[in-house]
Parts: sequence; structure tokens; C-alpha cells
Amino acid sequence: MEIYNFIVENTLRLRTANLLNNVVIDTKYIFISLWSIVHFLAGGLIFCILDNFTKLKTRNKFIALFLILLFYEAIEYLLYHNFTRLFIVETTVDIVWDVLIGLLGGFVYWFASKRK
Repeated sequence: MEIYNFIVENTLRLRTANLLNNVVIDTKYIFISLWSIVHFLAGGLIFCILDNFTKLKTRNKFIALFLILLFYEAIEYLLYHNFTRLFIVETTVDIVWDVLIGLLGGFVYWFASKRK
């Protein structure tokens, strides 16, 4: 059992998750951690996929992005109960900011792609 714990605790995935769990801002209404970078990039990537591979109108692309981000947050919340070392407990403020930052990533992609 000790060998198993050693291997699990020293995997790259866990080291990366621990790094990303570093909190930058944590107030009553704002929560930013290094995971926010991942959420921003993911929002941009998801919107890029929606923009290039669907025929949805822009408004519906943002609605789809919002729903995908919410779905991810729900899955992440459920996974916490099974993989406590990978995810930290998220507060409502953290979840809201994760979605907002993902939407911001989508908006930045949309804005940059329309300026060409």
C-alpha cells in the first residue's frame, strides 16, 4: 500500500493539479486560481470549435459555450467526491468565476477572429 501511495502522489497529473490549485485572488466575490488560465483557454478553444464546425448563429454559439462550461463544472463537482486528490472543493464563487472566465476566453477568440 505504501508503494501505491508513493506512485499516486508523485504522478505528473497530481503535481500539475496541485500547481494549478494555487489561488491568486480569493475574496467574497472573486476567486481566481491558476486553473483560471485553463478555463480561459478552454473557453477560447471550445468557441473556436463551435465557430468553425457548426452553423449556429453567434448568440447560440455563446449559449452552447455557456452550457458546455456549466456541464463541465457539474462533472468536476461530482468527480470531487471520487478523486479528492485531483480536485479541490469548489465554492459557488469559484464555479461562477470558472464559467465567466471560460466565457471570456470564448469572447476573446470571437473578437480576435472578427477583426481579421
